[in-house]
Amino acid sequence: MEFAVTVAIILSFLGIFAAALGLPGSFIIFLAAVIGDLGGGFQRLGFKALLLLFMVALLAEIIGFLMEMRGNFRFLLTKQNCFFALLGACLGFYLLTPFLWGLGALLGIFGGAFLALLFWEMRKQMKMKPSLRTTAGSFLWAALTVALKGVFAITMTATVLINIYS
Repeated sequence: MEFAVTVAIILSFLGIFAAALGLPGSFIIFLAAVIGDLGGGFQRLGFKALLLLFMVALLAEIIGFLMEMRGNFRFLLTKQNCFFALLGACLGFYLLTPFLWGLGALLGIFGGAFLALLFWEMRKQMKMKPSLRTTAGSFLWAALTVALKGVFAITMTATVLINIYS
C-alpha cells in the first residue's frame, strides 16, 4: 500500500509539472489516482470518483485543445524550456511549502514551473526581430491556456491526495 501511495504522489507531482509544460498532465494525475486507489483495494476513491476524475481530465484536455486551436502560439517543449521549468518548479516548491504545506507544494511546483517557462519564453521573444515576434494577445492566450490546465491539474491532485490520505 505504501508503495502505491508513493508512486501516486510522485505521478501527481509529475502531472502538475507536465501541465505547466503544456502536456496532458491531467491524465497522468488520473493514472496516479488509479494507482493510489489500487493500493487501497479501491476503497478510498471508488469507481464513481475515478470516473469523475477521468471526466475532469478529459474536460481539461478538451478545453486546453480548443483554446490552443484558437490561439496561434504555443510554448514549445525544448530542453531549455524543460530545464528552466524544472528549476522554477524546484524553487517554487522550496519557497511555498514551508508556508502553505501541502497546498504550497502543489502551487509551488506549478507556479514555479509556469513562471519560469513564461519568463524564459518572454526572453526568447525579446531577442527576436520585432517582425518575427508573436503578438502580445497570442502570447497571453497561450499563457492562459497553460494556467487553466494547471488549475485543473492542481484541483485533481488535491482531490486525489486528500482522498488517499483520509
